[in-house]
Amino acid sequence: MKRLDLLLRATAVAASLLGVAGAHAGSIDWTFSYEDTATDGSLIDASGTLVTADTAVGGHFLVTGVSGTRNGASLTLDPSFGGADDELGPGTPQTSFAGISFSDGTNEFNVFWNGSGYSECSTLPGAGCNGNDSDGTPVSFTATTVPEPAPMAMLALGLAALAVRRKRGA
Repeated sequence: MKRLDLLLRATAVAASLLGVAGAHAGSIDWTFSYEDTATDGSLIDASGTLVTADTAVGGHFLVTGVSGTRNGASLTLDPSFGGADDELGPGTPQTSFAGISFSDGTNEFNVFWNGSGYSECSTLPGAGCNGNDSDGTPVSFTATTVPEPAPMAMLALGLAALAVRRKRGA
């Protein structure tokens, strides 16, 4: 019985440590993707992970980091392009009219809600928004939260401890 108590206590300690040691403490990871055909006929294909603050302000979370690619080029967050507010929300629209801005080191991109759908503006030759923020290339944009592994691990540890306890008690 002492071993069972020790096992249950160790499980509780391990679960609490796993709960504290998330990948980005105080943040939420989101997978994102957007794609469509640009005005010049080329394919736009972007995807990756957005990192946001874990507290929403006005229903949106501030984007603090990005890792991903657009047409094979690595993306970084670029808060200076297009007057972006870099906010992401769980409903529709997920971005604001100001949108989320990225850079591939050479060009800048802004994905935003144009009032009826999502669009991308960029500094690519022949692209952009023609001085009007409601223009741009229409894109299909989605972002969903990534489930954190810590709660899943805590559940697994709890179930394992219950199984051991039940086996010992039977």
